[in-house]
Amino acid sequence: MQNEFDFDKYPHKAGHRGHRNSIISANETNKKLSRLKKQILIELYKNPKGLIGSELSDILKVSILTIRPRTTELKILGLITDTEQDRKNDGGKPEAVFKLRSATLLEEHNIDVSEIKPNTK
Repeated sequence: MQNEFDFDKYPHKAGHRGHRNSIISANETNKKLSRLKKQILIELYKNPKGLIGSELSDILKVSILTIRPRTTELKILGLITDTEQDRKNDGGKPEAVFKLRSATLLEEHNIDVSEIKPNTK
C-alpha cells in the first residue's frame, strides 16, 4: 500500500505509465508542477466565483491538457473543490467549475496574495 505521505508519487508529482515517452513527459512536467499549481491557486483566489479548466488555460497560457491533471491533483490534495456546477467553454461543452477551498490555504503554502485583490464580478 502506498504511504499517504509519499511526496514522490501522484498527486504530488506527475505520474507515468512506465513507457519511456511517458517518463520523459512526467519528468518535464514535474519541473513546472509546483509553479503551475501555485498559479492555479492564485487565479482561483482572484476569481472567488470559480473558474473552469479552459478559463485557467487561457489565463495562464498553458494547454488545457496540462491544466486538467493539475486541477485533479489539487482537488485530491484538498486545496480546491469542484463546485458541482458546470459552465460552458468556448466550444459549448460543459466544464466543472473549480473554487479555492479556503484563502487561508494560500498562507499555509507560503503563497503571498497580500497585494492581489479578488475579482468581485
